[in-house]
Amino acid sequence: MTDRDREILEWALGEADGPSDESLRRRLERDGDALLEAASLRHMFEEMKSLSTEPTGRVAATVRYSIDRRRRLRDPRRGGFSRHLSVMTRVAAVALATMLGLSWNDGVAEPAGGGAEVRVDRQRPVSARLSSPLAARVDEVDDGLLEQVLLAGGADLERHYLALREPTRLDSLTGQLRASNELAMLRLEFTQRYSRRARRASIARCGVKPNLEDRIQALAGSVAGAVQVEIDRDVATVEGTALALRALLAAGSTMRLGHREAVGSAVAFLEERIPELNGGSLATALAGLTDFAVVTGGDAASVVAVHGQRLAESVHQLPETRPSHSAAESGASEHRRPELIGFRTPAACLADAGHVLRLAPAFGVDPMQAHDARLLMAAHLEERLEEASGERPEVLAAMLYGFSDLIDRRRFDHGLLLWRPVLLAGHDLVALHHVSWSQFPPRPGWATFQRELRELATIKTPERIRDTSALLLSLAMNYAAPGVHQVLHLTG
Repeated sequence: MTDRDREILEWALGEADGPSDESLRRRLERDGDALLEAASLRHMFEEMKSLSTEPTGRVAATVRYSIDRRRRLRDPRRGGFSRHLSVMTRVAAVALATMLGLSWNDGVAEPAGGGAEVRVDRQRPVSARLSSPLAARVDEVDDGLLEQVLLAGGADLERHYLALREPTRLDSLTGQLRASNELAMLRLEFTQRYSRRARRASIARCGVKPNLEDRIQALAGSVAGAVQVEIDRDVATVEGTALALRALLAAGSTMRLGHREAVGSAVAFLEERIPELNGGSLATALAGLTDFAVVTGGDAASVVAVHGQRLAESVHQLPETRPSHSAAESGASEHRRPELIGFRTPAACLADAGHVLRLAPAFGVDPMQAHDARLLMAAHLEERLEEASGERPEVLAAMLYGFSDLIDRRRFDHGLLLWRPVLLAGHDLVALHHVSWSQFPPRPGWATFQRELRELATIKTPERIRDTSALLLSLAMNYAAPGVHQVLHLTG
């Protein structure tokens, strides 16, 4: 084993000391291959903590196979650049593939720091156990279906769709690789949430007082208690529960740490209901389960794969309609849009759908269908902005959060400059969450945004679990939002 391998292994096991850990971080920033390998290795060890099996030699043999496969994948004699791209993707996925090949019980949450064992009923819906969408993969979106959707949507939708499509063309391999790399990075970043000291240090590096973390944890306690009560009383909503799950994960809770019972209950609630959800509700439930799957993989990843594919396909399918009297008389059919790109769908749901489908190919969703669905949703949000002359902060926020890779961000940043965080909080706390988690790398108005986080921390805890969760997510941006690691390394 080389020194490099030993350093990565110690870091993945959490045994690296302060100076060597910082040194390794800098090296990983410069070495993309090592970064992907470290992220996947750490994730494998995290999943193995919940491993349960009969005392046979199967686990040891499988782990040995995984290690040997990693060694062979890293062998520089195995090919050129195209082979290198394949290797990067396979290394990022190898730990997950290994764990999917084992039999374990992830319905048992291991208590942090001892104590009684906590069991959560996590029976998976039948649809989540279906064969992977990879088995029915397609290389491109059906042009006939797309033409029907654009025809139903009208000239404005088609115009915005074509304007977005040309500069963002994507092939299946690039889409798959991009999503896999992003997933590996998110898993690496998520470790920042586990340690209270690391959370406070991240907040301080971004220019905010570290005691903001105390307020975040207080909100997490409120969210955990509220979501458990709502689920127990059978009054919980999909939106509130999904946001609560995401907020608890952002605060550092998992199935084994922190508010683990509330996390388990929220996951079980969403997984039980997701087979019956469609449109915006499906997107919102998937946003919560996708965040959970980033942490755990396993069965949660299978749920995201199945229902993420269903979400992508739904944007290319016209709903069944009854012909109107005028249409019946003329022999024509009445067309309606797919639900997700209809004007009644909340902008927050579109933001969730864009976020989910950007990452979904890493879980097995067809990259081309996911990409084209995101283009259609972004085009629809452009329609809404055009109708409102750009004066809709929740739509601007949705574009930045769910579709930032498809747009020119400067226009949307400029449109939100007058919407200071405190004003956004009074208008819609979910929109505030979307804006705050779109600040990395730092955007125009960054310094002002950071200053006003202090003021946001003092506002009264909202009554609705939706708003409390969104406030927590906003305040946690400086250690939980994707991309924050770039700022931390620059300021460290």
